Amino acid sequence: MPQPDDPTRIVNISSLNGTDVAHMESYAYPASKAALNALTRQLAWRSNRVIRREILMLYHHYRRSPRDNPRERGPMNVPSLDEYSQRYEHIHFKREDGILEVRLHSDGGEIIWDYLAHTECSYVFEDINRDPENKVVILTGSGGAFIREEQIAGFQVTPEVWASVLVDARRLLTSLLDVQAPMIAAINGPATIHADLALLCDITIAAEHTVFADAPHALNGLVPGDGVHVVWPLLLGPNRARYFLLTGQEIGAQDAKTLGVVNEVLPADEVLPRAWECARMLRSRPEAATRLTRSAMVHSIKKLMEDSLDYGLALEGLAAISHWP
Repeated sequence: MPQPDDPTRIVNISSLNGTDVAHMESYAYPASKAALNALTRQLAWRSNRVIRREILMLYHHYRRSPRDNPRERGPMNVPSLDEYSQRYEHIHFKREDGILEVRLHSDGGEIIWDYLAHTECSYVFEDINRDPENKVVILTGSGGAFIREEQIAGFQVTPEVWASVLVDARRLLTSLLDVQAPMIAAINGPATIHADLALLCDITIAAEHTVFADAPHALNGLVPGDGVHVVWPLLLGPNRARYFLLTGQEIGAQDAKTLGVVNEVLPADEVLPRAWECARMLRSRPEAATRLTRSAMVHSIKKLMEDSLDYGLALEGLAAISHWP
């Protein structure tokens, strides 16, 4: 069997047995991924039944193994809402009958999108996805807006700084798309910063006074490369999206519905109750069907992100080094 310091060595699958698999549990996290890839390549000649069994064994090991040695840690803990809800200053959670409401806020009011909020949102969807008690997720804002104010400007961007930003920015959208539970966006007002967080949800319900825009980028001399360059062309089409992103165009709620950006437009006080109504409808259906339907529908979006997100972030960082507002 390969050792942790040699994760790329080929495993002799023909002699793999239960003892060998148990031995693999001592691998560090990166080695498990490499072993999984190597094993997958070698299993092409094995029967389908054996392929499924052996790949699934390693898949679950890879998914569950942290970066430390699993033999040196305690029993695996299932994520608990009571535990991870205490980690976040800008996110409030409420769960009823498996429906998790995730509300963005700053001190209980409308969220101010700063570095902490950005970082927290880049991690929260991982916690949500890992918690098996979350069956449907509602994402919403506080006060009269979804996200419309930020405090991120005012520092010098260097390659080293942007390398750190890039990691959080990538995780922000990929972890949202990885959430297996169906997601509903209750867009409670203007979404001029990271509207993509709401628009990547499966059902989108907007308040009548909602306005969509991409305020942080083109109007401030920045490249819209943090995922909005993927989401908006997908929703608006390439020509409308380029105009939208280059000019800083604002799109009202009714126009957004006409264009297919959102599904429903309601008075502000009806948006969240309607989101809960939709969530209960989804909750009443077979769980596997709703989760796998979401997985099927976001698969193509995840592929687009995989192809374009890193490139867009690199371009945004390149421009940001020469100009940051």
